[in-house]
Amino acid sequence: MDPVGPSGQVIFSDVSEQLLEASRLLEQQLGVAERCRFVAAGAEDLAPMADRSVDVVTTRSVLIYVSQKAQAFAEFFRVLRQDGRLAIHEPINRLMFPVPASESLGYPVGAVQVLADKVKAAGEACDDRESSMINFDDQDLLRLAEAAGFREIHLELRQQIASYHAPMAWEACLSTSGNPLAPTNREMITEALRPADRTRFEEHLRPAVEAGDMVRRLAVEDLWAEKKI
Repeated sequence: MDPVGPSGQVIFSDVSEQLLEASRLLEQQLGVAERCRFVAAGAEDLAPMADRSVDVVTTRSVLIYVSQKAQAFAEFFRVLRQDGRLAIHEPINRLMFPVPASESLGYPVGAVQVLADKVKAAGEACDDRESSMINFDDQDLLRLAEAAGFREIHLELRQQIASYHAPMAWEACLSTSGNPLAPTNREMITEALRPADRTRFEEHLRPAVEAGDMVRRLAVEDLWAEKKI
C-alpha cells in the first residue's frame, strides 16, 4: 500500500544539507525522483512551502533542536490544508533529569561515584538548562499545538526506566555523546579527570559497557493533530 497514493509527493525538509543529500541518494536508489522534493529549511521557517499546500506534516526528534517552537507550530499550521494532519514524535528530556548519582552514562558507578560526579559536572558545565533540548515537556507541546490553531489534538507520553542489554566497544562509548550538541564521553572524562583517575574510572566502567548491561531512561511523546477551521 502506497501511503501517499499513486500521484502523491513527499517533501523532505531539513536544515542539514548532508541529510538532504543522503535522502537524495535513497531517492535515486529507489527510482522515485518524480515523487520527491527536497527543501533546505528549518521547522520554524518553512518559507519555501506555500500556505495550505500539504496534507501531512510529520517530524521525528526535530523540535528538541528548535528554539522557536511556537513559530514552528505556526508554520506547520500554515502549510497544512484544511483537514491536514500533524504527527510529531519527540523525546521529553526534562522528565528524565536528574539522573541518579549512582549511574553514569547509564551504568552503575559504585565505588567510583566521586569520579562519576566530576564527569557529570563537566557535562553540565557545557549544558544550558534553558536550551531547546530540555526547556519543554509534553504539556508545553500540547499547549503550543492548541495556540497555533489546532483543535483536534491527541497526545501519548511513554516513560520507561528499564534494564537494557546493548554491548558496546569502549572506544565507541567514548566517541558517543548524549545528543549532537553535547560533548562526547571522551571529552567529558578528559576534562573532568586526571590521568590516574581516568584509568580507575575506565577500569570500573569498561566491563559494564562491553557487557552491555545498562539502564535505559526514556520519555517520548507522540502528538497528532488535525487542522480544523
